[in-house]
Amino acid sequence: MIEKVKESRKKALIKQQWQVGDLAIRLGHPYTYPDNDAKPLILDCDTFQGINHYLGAYYVVKDTPKYIIEKNSKKNFKKLKELFKKAHKDLLPYKKFNQIYVDGQASIRSQDISFIKKYSSLKKDITHLDLGPGLGDMCPTIKLEYKTKYIALESTPLTYSVQREFLKYLYYNNQSIYDVVEAEDFKSNKEIETDINKKEFNIIHLPSWHFKILKNNSVDLVTATFMLNELSYSGLFWLISNAVNKLKKNGYLYIRDSYILKPGMHQIEYDKLLTKIGFKEIAFYRIKNRFDFYGIPRLYKKINNNKISFEKLAKMFIGRFGVVASGQQRAYNLKNSLNK
Repeated sequence: MIEKVKESRKKALIKQQWQVGDLAIRLGHPYTYPDNDAKPLILDCDTFQGINHYLGAYYVVKDTPKYIIEKNSKKNFKKLKELFKKAHKDLLPYKKFNQIYVDGQASIRSQDISFIKKYSSLKKDITHLDLGPGLGDMCPTIKLEYKTKYIALESTPLTYSVQREFLKYLYYNNQSIYDVVEAEDFKSNKEIETDINKKEFNIIHLPSWHFKILKNNSVDLVTATFMLNELSYSGLFWLISNAVNKLKKNGYLYIRDSYILKPGMHQIEYDKLLTKIGFKEIAFYRIKNRFDFYGIPRLYKKINNNKISFEKLAKMFIGRFGVVASGQQRAYNLKNSLNK
């Protein structure tokens, strides 16, 4: 599957003109994940090594603060522990079991759903768009409290393959999964666009280069956990612009990460960016990452129906002559302050 996703991405890069002209020389394409590219032990994985990595990604357990706890918090934590323990044993039977990874993942995800449930006014039936889903474990997490159509948006071939196996493992018998990369073998882009917007498919696996075929104003909740500060400039502009356009007015964007801009990645304060383009801060607890809590959760609400483009964001933050195609360490001609 990894090679199949690479081939799909290669075709999109050519078709969408990312490898020529201004896009190639100055901005670079958005379908990369520079944080993983710097980690050969992850980059060189096969699918099941990738599953091993993502099932062992959370190794810190922090108590859930009172301001996050809601009535189903304990019950959801217990259900997620059972789910992740079973996944470890079923998908990695040759690996020595370690409870800390189960507890860490269940703790993180139960806190996510508690935060969203407590501070949003989402209805029971929602469309959920998950940016850079990692394992894909936000899918069963959000389904604990909502009846969802889940859309996993991914740009990395390895991680796409990991999500595919995990989602098939969880839902093969009782959910309708539509894999866009698989569909490319026998359907046109127009047919795929029609398919993914049908109600009967309640799990959509969507490569980032097909983001635009998702209908505007069709999503109730966007989640972005532990990934927005690990992108290139183009990657951030691509995800933010498209996610904003897909999200309905009064829809929610949930973010959880370290709230630190990482060396070598983009240097855009994306929380400030959101408030400039039509989002209202609903909940944001300014705590000390890793000391008080693992990752800083915050929730934003889209308060208008304005649209924004990749090109507009690039112009706002990089200008007409800024060059970021080779990464932050080789960026030049940027505006004096990217985050004014």
